[in-house]
Amino acid sequence: MDSLRQRDYTYPIAKAEYEMSTSGGADQFLSFIEKELYGRISKSYRIDSTNVVLYGHSLGGYFTLYSFLKGASAPLSKINKFIAASPSLHYNDYYLLSLTKRYQKKSTHSKKVYITYGGIENTDDPTGLRLEAIADTLYKNIGRENLVFDIYSNLDHMDTQFPTFFKGLNLFNKNN
Repeated sequence: MDSLRQRDYTYPIAKAEYEMSTSGGADQFLSFIEKELYGRISKSYRIDSTNVVLYGHSLGGYFTLYSFLKGASAPLSKINKFIAASPSLHYNDYYLLSLTKRYQKKSTHSKKVYITYGGIENTDDPTGLRLEAIADTLYKNIGRENLVFDIYSNLDHMDTQFPTFFKGLNLFNKNN
């Protein structure tokens, strides 16, 4: 299962020191979700195409933020709401943070992203960026109209999954 997570949730291909046997397949996985899975679901169930949410945690959170950034430049993207719990932004030397610099801030964007971390994660990697610096970079590049960033002060990496999911859904439903 780890090899599938590594393959499907990451972009670009991992640096050698990560020792991932396979990686960098996020574009193919996103294409599968939007072209095949979405079609199968929409044939079987009534869906609100204005409220399609992608949720992920850890590497899945990385994939979620990557999908948000890709979808911002693809107006026909099926997904328009994104919830990322403790995304592994340290992957490939904070590649996604550098990708946010190319994000086109527009007040007309209908795509929204909710990102959280556990406050205890600030102490996990002393060589990594502080969560406040990550939040500042994301707000600067994505903008407050499209992003909500929360730090759950007493939670660790594995504890953010459920509070993020529920609060993110409530946040997006409140805005509809």
